[in-house]
Amino acid sequence: MRVDYARRSKIDVNHRYQDNKARGWPGWPSRMDEHKVIAARLEELVQEYGGRGGRMLEIGCGSGELTLLVPPTGLFREIHALDLSEVAIEWAREKAKERGLAIEFRVGNIVHLDGIADESFELVVACACLHWIIGDDRRDCLANVHRVLRPSGRLYVWTQCRSAHMERDHSGKDVYFDPESSLVIRHGMPYFHLKTPAEVLSEIGKAGLDVLHWELGPPPWDADPGDQGPLAVVAAKPA
Repeated sequence: MRVDYARRSKIDVNHRYQDNKARGWPGWPSRMDEHKVIAARLEELVQEYGGRGGRMLEIGCGSGELTLLVPPTGLFREIHALDLSEVAIEWAREKAKERGLAIEFRVGNIVHLDGIADESFELVVACACLHWIIGDDRRDCLANVHRVLRPSGRLYVWTQCRSAHMERDHSGKDVYFDPESSLVIRHGMPYFHLKTPAEVLSEIGKAGLDVLHWELGPPPWDADPGDQGPLAVVAAKPA
C-alpha cells in the first residue's frame, strides 16, 4: 500500500498546526512535557551508545518541539530537521529564530529523503514519525536512513506501537483501528501503521541496522493495567 502523504498533510495535518499556533500551543497536541522527557532520554542514550559530536538529522520533526531542545545539550556539530508539512516547518523556523538557534529546517519527504547525500549524518532521529508511515514505505524509509547514515552512525527511534491502549484510543466511527492491517483509518485514509514492538525491531534489522538497545516507555496516564508505552530503539549502521 502506498499513501499520498502530501495530500494527507494538506487535508489533516497543516490545519492542526495552524489551529494550535493560533491557540498559543507549542506545537503538535501532545503532553506539554513529553518532548522534554524524550530529549532528556535521547541525551542519555547518545552518551551511552554513541553518535555525539557530528551531524544530526531529525526526520518527521513537525514544528520542531524536540529539535529545538537539542542544541543546548551541545551533543552535535550541526542539526538538520525535515518534515513534509510546510506549515510545520515555517513555524519551526520562526521558533528557532526567536531562540537564536542554528537549525536547518527543510520541507521534504521522510520516506525518500530526497536531496540528502549518502553517508552524510552521524545520527538520525525518528521521533513520533515511524507510525505515520504506511506499508512498504516503512521499508523504504529505513533503507534511506541506512543510506544517509555514515558507517557506525546511529539511528534513534521513538514510535507508537500496536497495543490495547492504541486500539481502544482509535475506536470511533470516523477514526478506527483495523486489526487485519494494523492501520488506524481516519476519514477513510490510512493514518497510522501500528506494528508490534517485535515487528518494528525486525524492520530495523532487515534495513541492515544492528539493534543495540530497545525499551518500552511508560504507558499513557489513562492506560489500563498491562498497557505498554511507546517503543524506543537505538540501532547502528555497521562500520
